[in-house]
Parts: sequence; structure tokens; C-alpha cells
Amino acid sequence: MAETQNFFVYGTLKMGGRFAEMYADHFDPNRKSVCEASIKGKLFDLGFFPGVKLDKGDGEVHGELHVFKNPEAIQDIFDRIEGYNSENPKKGLFDRVEVEVSLENGSTETATIYVFNGDPSDSDEVESGVWDIHG
Repeated sequence: MAETQNFFVYGTLKMGGRFAEMYADHFDPNRKSVCEASIKGKLFDLGFFPGVKLDKGDGEVHGELHVFKNPEAIQDIFDRIEGYNSENPKKGLFDRVEVEVSLENGSTETATIYVFNGDPSDSDEVESGVWDIHG
């Protein structure tokens, strides 16, 4: 694995979010940078946390691009939080995929994101594309 890895987060792992705070002792010393970013997709309110479905349409999800050193340890924590099943990724709560992320300055980066594996049709879409970490 590379020396650093980009992760796009859009919910409870955003700065100040529940899991970001819970794992701050692991994340903070390994975080090289964080900035606002967005992806093409749709954001859904799944109850206590959000889920994303990737979409090439007009939908946009706003979140943060985090660059971490020690990516193996960070990815392991993210995998556990997101219910990622490494033996059968489509059977976990979320799948881990690579996406193109747009930064505020107009540039793009490739980042790891966790995409909801379930059917969000019974969930409300968050039209703004922004998950309120305090909500």
C-alpha cells in the first residue's frame, strides 16, 4: 500500500462527526490533510448515519477529502466502522470503492469511499448532499 491514502468521507467520519471524534486518537496523528470536496452521487438518510449511491447524473454529495499516512491501520478502522466485508464486499453494509473527488480549487483526486450496498428506496434522499453531523 502507498505511504498515504485519500479517503472521501461524507457523514459520521467528517471532522466533528461521531466516529471522527470516537477514533480521534487514531485519526489525528495520521492525518496529513483535510479539505472540503464533493463527488457525483446521491446521499441518503439511513437513520443514524448516511449512505451514498454513486450516480453519474446531477446529484452531488459534499464531504471531506482526508489524506492519511499509515493507510493500512486507518483503512482497517474504516472497514470496521462501515461494515465492510473483505471476503465478499457486496455482502457488507458498505462496499469500499475508488472514486474521483472534486476539490474546491477545481482539481480532482482519486479517493476511497464507502458506498451503501443496500436499497435506499425506503430512505429519504438528502437533497442538499450535505450530512449534518450535529443532526
